[in-house]
Amino acid sequence: MQQIYDCLRNVIGLSDTNCNCWDSDKPVDFATLNASNSGLYLSQPDTIPVKITNTAADCEQGGVWDMLVTARDRGIKDVVAMFIELVQARLAETRTTFQDYVGTSSKNSFVIPSFDYQGIYFRPYYIKGGALVIDKVQLALTNITAPVDVDVLVYRGSDLTTSLGSTTVTLTTAGDFYEASFSTPVAIDLSTIRDDEDEKIFVVYELPSGARVVNNETEIGCGTCGGYAARLKRNPQLEWNCEINGFESDSIANLNTIRRASSYARGLRVNASFYCDWWSWLCDVATNLNTIVQVGGQKANLGMQLADAIQAASVARLAEAIKNSPNINRYGIVMDDKYWYSTINRNKRNAAQWIAFIADKLPHDVTDCLKCLDNGRLGKTRIF
Repeated sequence: MQQIYDCLRNVIGLSDTNCNCWDSDKPVDFATLNASNSGLYLSQPDTIPVKITNTAADCEQGGVWDMLVTARDRGIKDVVAMFIELVQARLAETRTTFQDYVGTSSKNSFVIPSFDYQGIYFRPYYIKGGALVIDKVQLALTNITAPVDVDVLVYRGSDLTTSLGSTTVTLTTAGDFYEASFSTPVAIDLSTIRDDEDEKIFVVYELPSGARVVNNETEIGCGTCGGYAARLKRNPQLEWNCEINGFESDSIANLNTIRRASSYARGLRVNASFYCDWWSWLCDVATNLNTIVQVGGQKANLGMQLADAIQAASVARLAEAIKNSPNINRYGIVMDDKYWYSTINRNKRNAAQWIAFIADKLPHDVTDCLKCLDNGRLGKTRIF
């Protein structure tokens, strides 16, 4: 979700004035933070001028620029939340979010591997608007002289020369699972998966000399208790049509030529998330702020409507911060609570109106993760 917040950050800037009154409080990256792709700003003459914002600055609220950054960040989150809520009110998600470890924590036996490289592979299907994210792993080995550092890497089968991410697991006791996080979560856009070429995502490590792997399973076993339906209940990641297996290989370069594959996870546990991110369509809108599009036979500038929505939501957040400030000043006396309540409510209504228009124009083909509700239809005016 942070990715969408980042892509919307500079849709509007912080202040349209180059006022140097509070230069000492400006962040070192102020020029970047203040950039406005739309030409709109949170603090401008027809919203809340920066000199009024500064009257509420204190040790609790932070400096004037801290207040503006915080208000914009909160306004962006409000807009995204409204967008998601409005879309979900008329469209149903076809897949539920999965977030858990793949690979059981059982340690019933240890095996001597036949090859140096061990791991788990995911073979997800092409899903437009879907994503796979891997943020941490656990590893357990035995027959080691602790402590031992083991690098765990992630590769796409379409590019085995550059890893998508890596982390190092430090094993301090033989046979126990130890965890390590990736500095940046590894995110794979499932709309780029070449399932026609059997593309896999590999999570792999090189086995330390002489070590043995925990014989844990990739899925929670079911025996003969009902086939796929029972497996799905125990392993909801299968809903994403994602085959998961443990594997062995003789080198990174030969990962696509798996030497041995099985339902055993080779001592690994991979914390994975499968989810839909159809809301990132807002990032596409944000990159075309001044582009006029045809919507239902009419022209509309969705990009500037998005900018207006973010500005209004951010102004509402800034007004709340000023209203709640304990500081006594002439603006607080002249602009009483009634004024600030009016400013907050008016901007919230405006933001809701603009984002509702945008949500109604979400293209029908932007994702495989949404479908019409049983009691509703997707009208032609909602389709580009």
